[in-house]
Amino acid sequence: MLKYEIVSILRNKAAYIFLLVVLLFGLKATVELQRSITSSQDTNYIKRELQYELVMHRQLLESELATARRDAGDAKRRKFNTNAIQFRKWRIEELQELIALLEVGGTESQQFQKEYKAYGVICSIVSYQMFVYPERGCSPVEVRCADMFQKWGRQLGLYDLPFDISSMTANPYVSSELMEASVAAYENNMGRLEHLLNDYDKKSLGLDSGSPYAFLETLFCENAYVLTILDICILLFSFGYIMEGKNDHRYEFMTVQPYSEWKKYRHYVTSFFVAAGVVCAIGIGVWFLYWGMRCGFDGIDSHMFVDVKTYKRFYSYEHLEDYSYEGLARMYADYKYTDGGRGVMLYTTYPLGSLPLYRFLLYMCILAALKVLFFAMLGSGIRVLIQHSQGGIAVVAAATVLTGYSQLTGWGKPYNPFAIGSCWNVTLGSERITWLYAVLELTFSCILIMIITCTVSGKKDRI
Repeated sequence: MLKYEIVSILRNKAAYIFLLVVLLFGLKATVELQRSITSSQDTNYIKRELQYELVMHRQLLESELATARRDAGDAKRRKFNTNAIQFRKWRIEELQELIALLEVGGTESQQFQKEYKAYGVICSIVSYQMFVYPERGCSPVEVRCADMFQKWGRQLGLYDLPFDISSMTANPYVSSELMEASVAAYENNMGRLEHLLNDYDKKSLGLDSGSPYAFLETLFCENAYVLTILDICILLFSFGYIMEGKNDHRYEFMTVQPYSEWKKYRHYVTSFFVAAGVVCAIGIGVWFLYWGMRCGFDGIDSHMFVDVKTYKRFYSYEHLEDYSYEGLARMYADYKYTDGGRGVMLYTTYPLGSLPLYRFLLYMCILAALKVLFFAMLGSGIRVLIQHSQGGIAVVAAATVLTGYSQLTGWGKPYNPFAIGSCWNVTLGSERITWLYAVLELTFSCILIMIITCTVSGKKDRI
C-alpha cells in the first residue's frame, strides 16, 4: 500500500510543480557556475588582471628598494630585503612572460596554463613562507613540505629561482599583532599549501573549474534563499496533499484499518519523505549528471577543509562574515587585519582539519535527509491535527514565515530547528551550529512532532 501511496503523491500536480522548482534552481546554479568558469577563462579578463598585477608589483618594487636603502645597516632586514626584491623582480618578469603567452595562444594554450599554475604555486609558497616564524616553533615551508618539494621541485623550477626561499621567513616588517595571528594560523596555512602541492598534477576543484561537485557547492552554498524556498516547498507539499486527500475522502480506507495512530502517521510521513526525496534527487541529479558527463566525476577523493570538531561537539567556533575559498570549501576568517591601506589580510586561526569529499557529501546528505523529514512531518502533522482548512492554512502560513525569517536572519540559532539553513555550511562547521547539534536537534524535533501528532489525533480520533 505504501508503494501506491508514493506513486499517487508523485503523480500529483504539486509534485510536478515542486520538481519544476528544483529544476529551475538547478538551472540557476548551472548558469552561475558557467558564468564563473567563463570569466575565469576569458582571455581579456585574465590579461587585465595580469596587467594590473604587473603595475602593482612595479610600484611595490620601488617602495621595497627605498626600504632596503633605509635599512641597509640592519643585517637581518638586509638579508630579507635582498631576497624580497629579487622575488619582486622575478614576479615582474614572470607576469610579462605570461601576458606575452596569453596574447599569442590565449587561455587555452597549454604552455600558458602550465606557466600560470606554476607561477601561482611559487607565489603561494613564498607568501606563506614570509609569515613563518621558526623562533615560535613554526617549521619553514621547505621543511614542512619537504616531500612535496622533492616531488615537484624540478617541475616547478624551485631550484632555479633567483632568490632563496629559505631566507624569506619571519617578515621583519609586520606588527606584533599580525605576527601572533600568523603563528596562530600556521597550521591552516600549511594545510592549504600541502593541499595545493598534493593536487598540483590533478584537476583543481573550485568555482573556476567545472565539476559536478562545484555545481553542488553553487546550489547549496551560494544562494541562501534557494534552500529556504526548497524547505518551504516540502512543507507546503506535504500539507497540501493531505488537505486535498481529506477533502476528497482519500484516507477513508486508512481510517477503518486496525492500526495504531503511530502506524497511520508513519505511513503518511514515510510516503511524503520518500516522494520529496525522489523529487529532489531527480531535480538535482539531472544537473549533477549533466556536469559529470561534461567535466567528469574525478575528484571525489579530494579533501575539504572542515571543522572536524563539528561532528563531535555542540558548540561551533566563532568567526567573521569574511571568508576565502580553498577549493570548494569556504574558510571563514576569525581575524581580520588592515595594513595601512595596502590591503586586508584574513586569517583563520581556528585549527581546521580535512575530510575526504565523499565523506563530506555523506554527512551533508544525512543532515539534508533529516531536514526533509522534519518539514515533511511538520506539514503533514499540521493538516492531520487541524480539521478546518482555513485554520490549517493559517498555521502552515505562519510556519512558512517562521522558516523564511529564521533561515535568512539566523534568528534563534542554534536552538531553533527552523534556522538550520545550508547543510553544506553546517557540515563545514561554519554556520554557528555544529553538524552534531543540528542532527540531534532535527531528530528531537521530529520525535516531538510525532508524539504530539499521534497523541492529539488519537484523542480526537481524526486520522
